Amino acid sequence: MRFIPVFNILFLLAISQFLGQLNAATKKTDSLEQKWLNILKKSPVKHQLVTLKSKKGPTTGLYMVQTSGQPQGGLIILHGRLQHPDWRELIAPLRSRFPKFGWATLSIQLPLHSEPVNKKEYAQAETLNNARIDAAIIFLNSRKIRNIVIVAYELGANTAARYLLKKNRDAVHAFISISLLNFAKPEKLNANRAMSLLKLPILDVYAMNDSKKVLEAVKQRKPLASQHRHLDINTRDPKNAMYRQLEIEGADHSYSGYEDFLIKRLRSWLRLFAPGKSISHS
Repeated sequence: MRFIPVFNILFLLAISQFLGQLNAATKKTDSLEQKWLNILKKSPVKHQLVTLKSKKGPTTGLYMVQTSGQPQGGLIILHGRLQHPDWRELIAPLRSRFPKFGWATLSIQLPLHSEPVNKKEYAQAETLNNARIDAAIIFLNSRKIRNIVIVAYELGANTAARYLLKKNRDAVHAFISISLLNFAKPEKLNANRAMSLLKLPILDVYAMNDSKKVLEAVKQRKPLASQHRHLDINTRDPKNAMYRQLEIEGADHSYSGYEDFLIKRLRSWLRLFAPGKSISHS
């Protein structure tokens, strides 16, 4: 009879326990995602629901066409932890108010993760995250929208920064990060590193009274303001700054009560770094 060393047995038990916990967490967050979808289907915004077909299966988005008559492009909006595409704080104001300024908005459902964030679970969802953002770009392109900007909040901003480092650099013209939630380790989840390598215009927004983790990461990214420049370094034109940090004075992590001011500042930046319109290719 062959005996298995005790260490090996303990190791296998530990792996089995971890996979069991991970599967349980995945089922829980999948259930929450379905719960959000059911709520949206019964909400006043149900007519804005669209199904995005990604390589990893269908997902949900909320789409609003621009209503100004002067189309500027499309915003892909990514929510934060345990949220949905019409989350009352920040996400709903962004997606519902920009259309009157010429921007179509597509707020998509990202995979949900345990709270507090399980880094291994989050890292494993990268392929699914990327597939859903790919699907959002394809959806906007199918509506002849080519001037695309990603506006992402918290964990969604981390996802977007790492996505842009690897994929669709030409398809996205600018990136607005809001209260980016960074992880120094593992390196795969280090969005600060990704931000330092991106070659597109970036607006890095944070609240004056943001969370400690967010403010620490903002401080670490501050040198990027002097590193990221257009080739014409002799001009004092504000377009010269590829990377810019923006503090929203008085706001906290939710930006509650500061949405209008934030949108005004975002619009000013977009006029400089992502001017444009939907382009018809009929």
